[in-house]
Amino acid sequence: MPDIDAAIDFYTNILGFRKLKETPRCTRRADNPDAPVFRVYGDRLQEVKVAFLTTGNGVGFELFQFIE
Repeated sequence: MPDIDAAIDFYTNILGFRKLKETPRCTRRADNPDAPVFRVYGDRLQEVKVAFLTTGNGVGFELFQFIE
């Protein structure tokens, strides 16, 4: 089972990534039907958790946990 919190922990504590924004955040189609993630992944996706991380050299990194 996907676990975004465990992934965030791994990337920040082991690999030294840094969290950006309020991470993770949950987006529900019912609350925000026009969110870009729903345009990309289609009608089946109803809820997603997203985390925004960065590396030491400023490269952005996103993690997704699709909620069924």
